[in-house]
Amino acid sequence: MADHLSDEEQLEALKRWWQQNGVQLLLVIALTAAGWFGWHWWQDRQAAIAADSAVVYNAMLDRLGEWQREPTDEGRQSIVSYARTLKDTHPNSQYARYASLVLARIALAEGDAAGAATELQWVVDQADDALKDIARYRLARLEFANGDGDRALGLLSQNTSPELAALVAELKGDIHASQGDNAAARASYQSALEQLVTGAGQSARPMIELKLNQVMPAEDSTQDADEEGA
Repeated sequence: MADHLSDEEQLEALKRWWQQNGVQLLLVIALTAAGWFGWHWWQDRQAAIAADSAVVYNAMLDRLGEWQREPTDEGRQSIVSYARTLKDTHPNSQYARYASLVLARIALAEGDAAGAATELQWVVDQADDALKDIARYRLARLEFANGDGDRALGLLSQNTSPELAALVAELKGDIHASQGDNAAARASYQSALEQLVTGAGQSARPMIELKLNQVMPAEDSTQDADEEGA
């Protein structure tokens, strides 16, 4: 018996192996290549979307600045067009969520509370970061202004951003005070004072202290006034 296969036998063995495994090998190669090209295509696509979104977003901000300085119907329509483009073509981007906040702002400026609430709720539903809490806080303010304090409190109870803690607590105090629950209002205002950060945040302290004094028991308010006059 020969120690090695002849050339013909080696060729036949290779053919048999190819018949048994060739299709599977080609499939693996094809899938690997498709995955590699697909991944790079996806990365390039995401980069292109981000760049396009940034261009539209910056154009919207430019028009918004112009509109704030000199409100015109043409400027408003341009802002709305840019914002709608971001929401329609790049709905999963952060730019679209900021665009929705801009649309809410414009709606409020025009007295369209329902339209503003719709935009803010969209951000709450879409965002998964601090922007969700910002939109939720603004929506709570809107609901409170529309007379639905209970819904506003429900929204505020879901906020977890430390940066908004003082604002949230102050708004809770306003709602409780409007409902005649002075004890809850005091607790909220006191919490707001505790949450104030140094620097710019301290500018809100005098107003919160004034609100707190207004919901203090009568004897405490009188005592505070006497101490201040002494």
